[in-house]
Amino acid sequence: MDLDFSFLAMSIYHIHIEKGDGYARIEIESLKITNSYNFNKKELGKLIKIIKSNQREFKGVWNEYFKE
Repeated sequence: MDLDFSFLAMSIYHIHIEKGDGYARIEIESLKITNSYNFNKKELGKLIKIIKSNQREFKGVWNEYFKE
């Protein structure tokens, strides 16, 4: 059975972060936190700052990973 995951490349750029029992999903372009648990506001702020300063690199990795 062949599965087609090409639709994933069309979804919104995002990143998943896991640390211990914490998890966050953050959109790379809008910096919107779409899901998180067990990260406090300070930690989420640091994650946003890191993503913001590396948006181009994250998008490049995303595009490379999902290229056909």
